[in-house]
Amino acid sequence: MMSTKRFVWVVVVPLLAVLIVAGLVLNQVVRATSDDEPEGDASWTFLVYVMGDTNLEPYALDDLTEMASVGSSGELNIVAMVDRSPDYSSDGVLNLDDWEDTKLLKVEQDEFVELADLGELNTGDPDTLASFVETGLREYPADNYALLLWDHGGGWLGMGADETDGEDPLGLDEIAQGIDEGLNA
Repeated sequence: MMSTKRFVWVVVVPLLAVLIVAGLVLNQVVRATSDDEPEGDASWTFLVYVMGDTNLEPYALDDLTEMASVGSSGELNIVAMVDRSPDYSSDGVLNLDDWEDTKLLKVEQDEFVELADLGELNTGDPDTLASFVETGLREYPADNYALLLWDHGGGWLGMGADETDGEDPLGLDEIAQGIDEGLNA
């Protein structure tokens, strides 16, 4: 079994580096492609793609609660697409009861606004990521964007594995494809 210290250096740190680079690239691409468009209503839109259909689901709920301690404001949009599992937690989160599929949420201070019940989505599918990026950019315009991909990190292999959908991971090439297609849409 891998020690916690080794896990952090082998899995967590490389995944964080990939996420930071993806966020910076996403922000630069959006800025480059939107020079002719008016600036957004907010300064920042954070798009949080939560692949919580794994044994990390209880931690996803904790992180969502932490996000809601700040919440969206006139300068900040926090939008999360959250896929959950039927197997790991039956807890609700703040004002929402338990669910077992995928929801699109706006994170407000101390609560969530359910924007859509999307049914069961495969978060290991790059088309799902593309649709989330497209929706977030279209519905929540801002001067700056960040995309956070949340789940098990696999370093250069990608991330996650949507357990309900055949343990489907999101490889690095699929992450790039999902971001590109979402931006182009």
